[in-house]
This record gives sequence, C-alpha cells and structure tokens, in this order.
Amino acid sequence: MLLRLRNMVLEDKNDRAFEELHRLIKAYQPQATNDDAGCLVVPAEMTQEEWVAEQMEKNKHRKRPSGCKP
Repeated sequence: MLLRLRNMVLEDKNDRAFEELHRLIKAYQPQATNDDAGCLVVPAEMTQEEWVAEQMEKNKHRKRPSGCKP
C-alpha cells in the first residue's frame, strides 16, 4: 500500500496520495526518545535449568515482604 501511494505521488502528482502517505509516515515513524530513556541489558544465554538454579540461589537469602504468605 505504501509503495502504491508513493508511486501515485511520484507518477501522477496526486495530492491526496501525498497527504495520505505523509500522514502514514508521520504516524508510524520511530519516535525520538527523551533523556530519561534507559537501555535493556540482556544476560548471557543459559538453559531454563541454569536460569532456575540461579534464581533459586539469589532468592535463598531474600526476606519476604510483610503480609506475604509462603
């Protein structure tokens, strides 16, 4: 659809096609991020068993929040 709109704009000088193409590009282009944006850090690959074992070890010494039942 986008290619057809583009061709209509370039070949036919179609104003309505130009307006629609411009609207779609503006609506779906990547948005700029603000200064508060962070980054996602992805851990190394591991099996499900390795991940579960790691989480169990991390949780050994954690205290439950008050009001939570085991």
